[in-house]
Amino acid sequence: MFRPWDGYLALLWGILIHLFPILLCLILARQAGYQLAFLQLCAVLPGVMLISYLPISIGSWGVREGGMLVGLGILGVPPDDAVFVGVALGAFGLASALAGALIWFLTPMPRSPVEQKS
Repeated sequence: MFRPWDGYLALLWGILIHLFPILLCLILARQAGYQLAFLQLCAVLPGVMLISYLPISIGSWGVREGGMLVGLGILGVPPDDAVFVGVALGAFGLASALAGALIWFLTPMPRSPVEQKS
């Protein structure tokens, strides 16, 4: 982080990693038939994601959906559709985590220099 461009790149990745769930939620809400604005979701979704990180459930299931129920309810989305968006967001997260785990398990581990000498 001592080179300025590395810091800018880290900042860019930090912003993008928070924008992707908002974009996914926007797509899911539009597929459910609700024309929510990107800025509306920028106001609601970070709070929902923050409470979903509380260690009070397994994989945030239930907490995320409750947060979406309240957050999207403020924006006028009916409860059924708000919970659907929360479940779909969790399912996409689970699917991407499982794909990453599969790649991790199938990739050979690098050998340490000590193992290579023997």
